[in-house]
Amino acid sequence: PTRGASKRPTIRIVAAKAGVAVSTVSRYLNDDSVSPRMKARLSRVIESLGYKPSRTARNLSLGLKGCIGVVVDSIQDPWFTQLLTGMEEELQLRDTSLMLLSLELRDRYDPAIALEWIDEHRVDGLIIAKCHRRDKTLVDAAMDARIPIVAVAPDETLTDVSVLRADNVAAGRALGVHLAELGHTRV
Repeated sequence: PTRGASKRPTIRIVAAKAGVAVSTVSRYLNDDSVSPRMKARLSRVIESLGYKPSRTARNLSLGLKGCIGVVVDSIQDPWFTQLLTGMEEELQLRDTSLMLLSLELRDRYDPAIALEWIDEHRVDGLIIAKCHRRDKTLVDAAMDARIPIVAVAPDETLTDVSVLRADNVAAGRALGVHLAELGHTRV
């Protein structure tokens, strides 16, 4: 084989072997409208070639990076570790990677790397865990770049940003009511 030649079959090879257009293979792979006969044919060709779709190629064709940036004050926060586990589980279901950044290293706040992610469009979205007022520069930069943002447990009200927050007071009340209904008198 020549240098740089791919050993993996490509979508073009699948299309050529099946005698169809690349767009037909793409529709099949994306569960779009393809006849049952064509599905069976493409399934046989894909299996015979051992074809596996390239996530990178798919993301590029959709104009995506396949990566979500996650920023937090410190990755050493146990609360964040639990949150990160949930993020990873969901992102894996979507064939999306995660880039992680601590904003406070060596006891100094530094958003420069996150701002580079935004400026260079290296991420498809940004999650800011425990978003603080000081992170307004990040929020504004992502909004200007039209990069979707999710703020987790922000310390202030944010507009035009998806926000996740827990209502600890309501949760405490609900827990107390539930325990009282079960007959508990000492909590």
